[in-house]
Amino acid sequence: MRAELPPGSATFPAAGSDVRAAAQREVVSTCDQLKLVLERHKGKRSGAERPRERETRADQARERRSQHPGEMQVRGLFLLLVLILMAVAAEAGKNKKDKVKKTGSECEDWRWGPCTPNSKDCGVGYREGTCKEETKRLKCKIPCNWKKEFGADCKYKFESWGGCDAATGLKARSGTLKKALYNAECQETIQVTKPCSPKTKSKVKARKGKGKD
Repeated sequence: MRAELPPGSATFPAAGSDVRAAAQREVVSTCDQLKLVLERHKGKRSGAERPRERETRADQARERRSQHPGEMQVRGLFLLLVLILMAVAAEAGKNKKDKVKKTGSECEDWRWGPCTPNSKDCGVGYREGTCKEETKRLKCKIPCNWKKEFGADCKYKFESWGGCDAATGLKARSGTLKKALYNAECQETIQVTKPCSPKTKSKVKARKGKGKD
């Protein structure tokens, strides 16, 4: 029969249970150390792989550029075109500012009157222009030769001069309108005359005298 201990006496654990507990603690400590070692090794490996990834990406970018040189040229040309357009726009704005400074006006829809000579019916004169509430005067000149009839604002394309008319002492030719300046009202076709030269007059008279003989 099993002997019973008297009440109040102390009990001691068996020696086998202490050994098992110590072994379990040792195993847990070893596992914790292994985890720390693995985590440190993983961190070092990931840190070493980052530069490799960067190098790989850089190599891929260089390879893409080498495979598509035409695309890079197109981008370069496009950028150059944008810069040229910006420069042209800036120059145009500068020219407009300079023009405004010279004329003192930004108005563009000017209406001009005919050239009025300072004296007689030809020579130097002026023309008046209006734009909204602004007025301006410009110097002008009406020719005093055979062009006086239509002035300098109507530009014509003329045919060759005809022969000298012995009865009038004039020669004539016709012209077709090319363009009208300063809002001038011009005829579509005109005929102009001018005096024959003295040599031509003498030749015509000589021929006319021979005809009478």
